[in-house]
Amino acid sequence: MNILKQTLLWALLACTTISQTNAETQSPDKRIDPLITVFNVDQAAAMVIISPNLEAVLIDSGRRADQGVRIANYLKDKGINTLKAVITTHYDADHIKGLPSLIENGIAVERVYDQGPSGKRTLLSPTGKQTVYGKYVISTGDFNGNGVQDEGESNFIRQKAEYGDTIYLGAEDEVSIRVVSVRGDTRGKSNDLDLDPSKGNKYFDENPGSIGVTIRHKEFTMYSGGDQTGASWKDKPRAEELMLLSGAIIGGNDVDVLNVNHHGSDTSTSSDLANKLKPEVSIISTKFGHDRLPKKTTLKQLAEAGSVVLITGDGQDDNGEFAESKSTEDDGWDASKYPIHNDQGDIEISITSGEYKVTSTNGFNRTYSFSQCKTPPAYIALQ
Repeated sequence: MNILKQTLLWALLACTTISQTNAETQSPDKRIDPLITVFNVDQAAAMVIISPNLEAVLIDSGRRADQGVRIANYLKDKGINTLKAVITTHYDADHIKGLPSLIENGIAVERVYDQGPSGKRTLLSPTGKQTVYGKYVISTGDFNGNGVQDEGESNFIRQKAEYGDTIYLGAEDEVSIRVVSVRGDTRGKSNDLDLDPSKGNKYFDENPGSIGVTIRHKEFTMYSGGDQTGASWKDKPRAEELMLLSGAIIGGNDVDVLNVNHHGSDTSTSSDLANKLKPEVSIISTKFGHDRLPKKTTLKQLAEAGSVVLITGDGQDDNGEFAESKSTEDDGWDASKYPIHNDQGDIEISITSGEYKVTSTNGFNRTYSFSQCKTPPAYIALQ
């Protein structure tokens, strides 16, 4: 069976209780609580989702080859040698560079889902060397880079993601990972953004079209959107806002955990996103560097929406301050008055019955209870 299934009944299944795996199918000592790990990979992204029977999906793979090796070792330490899927949100080096080394270090991948052929990247540089994108594409078995399995490509594992595609993990489909936005398509409506390079769109910045997914287990919902953009602070495509208007996130746009878009940049995390998703916990994968991330305005939006904020790396400058945005007034906002936890390292989310626990390498440890099962909303038409 194709592991990527589209479903017309997803809203009706939002609060379905999933039964435990039959002991004959999976021995008890091999089962774990569903686990999500956001890796500390500096200003980059890599996150793995593991189901009770140790099926796993990786979303993005970091910015360096050694980070791919570290993820491979993490998986093997858990007894996982095969990824059911890798989802590549877009093709910036900080999201794709670890994949070839992950595969080279013994992790098999059944399928890689991405946006399809890039509209701006090439497999070779002008001097004939393989580019980062080229190495990524070759690692998927797509030697011609056209997104199609050609003759001789026996190890081809690349597939263009589409809105509504859903990966199920676990013997009883306990965990679902559902595409709710890709290349600006949130419901196939005429006023969606059309960011598909094959159609000649003008946005050669691939960030707005990042693949956005919801990760669900029973009442738990997490949203992750790569480097998806919003239009609150800068003149960027309204990918976040249109995704919210579409009603694509079941449960009335309410999530428990947000994997913050674009490393906490002010190109993303619009005021609408923070205030409508209302995450209890927001995780920012970044480390302060050339781009000076995360921006204080992003932290302000999340904290004032009631979210606890965890930052994987050290997001502060040499003076112990978060960077201010040049695009909005955030002078005078005091981050120390809010629950912002800097330099946390790897962050894990373990989901049990009725609650989820968030822990970090550097000491964060808190358990959150589900207040109620999220009710699927009525269809919300795009405005």
